[in-house]
Amino acid sequence: MNSFLKYLKWMLVLLVITTFITILFVYEAAREQVFYLAEKLDLVKPSWMSWMAPLSNVTGGYKIILFYTPYFRSMPWPQARGKEKRLTDPYGRKCKVSSCYVTYSRQDFSKSNAVVFHTSAMPSLSRMESLLWKKTKGQKWVWYGQENPENMPFSAKTYSNMFDWTITYRTDSNVLDRYGYYVPITSNKDEFTKKNFIAGKDRLILWLASNCVSFRLSVVKEISKYLHVDVYGKCQRYFDHQPKGSCTRGSGDCDKMARRYKFYLALENFNCRDYVTEKYWRNALAHEVVPVLVAGSYSKDVLIPGSYIDILDFPNAKSLASYLKYLDSNDTAYNRYFEWKKNYTSVTTTNWLCDLCELLHRNDSDQEKEPLDMGTFWGTGNCHADDAYIRNVWLKSDARGRDSLGLCCLSFLYSILLLGFHVIEA
Repeated sequence: MNSFLKYLKWMLVLLVITTFITILFVYEAAREQVFYLAEKLDLVKPSWMSWMAPLSNVTGGYKIILFYTPYFRSMPWPQARGKEKRLTDPYGRKCKVSSCYVTYSRQDFSKSNAVVFHTSAMPSLSRMESLLWKKTKGQKWVWYGQENPENMPFSAKTYSNMFDWTITYRTDSNVLDRYGYYVPITSNKDEFTKKNFIAGKDRLILWLASNCVSFRLSVVKEISKYLHVDVYGKCQRYFDHQPKGSCTRGSGDCDKMARRYKFYLALENFNCRDYVTEKYWRNALAHEVVPVLVAGSYSKDVLIPGSYIDILDFPNAKSLASYLKYLDSNDTAYNRYFEWKKNYTSVTTTNWLCDLCELLHRNDSDQEKEPLDMGTFWGTGNCHADDAYIRNVWLKSDARGRDSLGLCCLSFLYSILLLGFHVIEA
């Protein structure tokens, strides 16, 4: 009897676990169907499900944008929370072309003009292949991604010949959603001519990082051999020096502290084409700190001219450290890294949803094109152009110099010893 009860108990536990897993898998489809049924029966619509409602009474001349996947784990997407038919930009201003509906209901799939997929929640290949059979003529599948190809949980090549458009930070995307960009200014050019940007800065170098990939960790460790670097975040454990206090990303205290530094190590986790993130735009420029980064082969076209220090302009960390020391002691030279403010202003918000709506309307007259080869567009071949040089030359050139000096000294001592032996033998 006891063994039977024990068996029954484990069967019950297994049933609960199986039910829970099943609910997780069918959750999204289930809540959509529940709402659909509630709508059909004219029941009260739950407010937390209102954004899931399928569209009705779509008027002519409007385009429909379906967000098929979550934005990371967020639904609805933070940039498109309502079923607007008058789209607005991040400042609440009406888009130049605003006649688009936003929907999250997959029941609207067949009538949608654009279907947007976020790379963090990409459906399985088999699911995407089954959707291709339902894709309507003229419908645009849109690849949305802001992580670089090396940070992808899958190979982009898997989804080749499925997507028509892209929304990314890449300058050759159909729609741009960059971490930041700059535009020319024509007024107030004299505003910064008398400002001393080094004033009030009593700390030298700051690095905020929690993703401690070997490349940039090695670079920071090499720099820290010659200059003091304050490190905050999970990467702090790799350094003997522990700065006082904490710096929680986005907090007011952290922002105030960042402004006390002269230089910020804006090193990306991977060096990929056009991949310049908030490390440069927000952590450095917004706090009026000079960014030290890897521009190299990929990023010079998207960086503000004269606003940064490229480590690849120096043969090694020792040479870079000498230059940073020079800037630390020379206000005039340091302030030159802010002269760009006379000609440009940086922007960290984008209107990609407005741009997508405009592109849909403009595309009415465009000729159909072949789907994109995502393996080429978003493959890892768009990264690592300078990595070999950094690892094999930049990080080692100074070490080779020290090794050569050591070998030279050893050779000299060895020669003295040999000479001594010869004298003794004589």
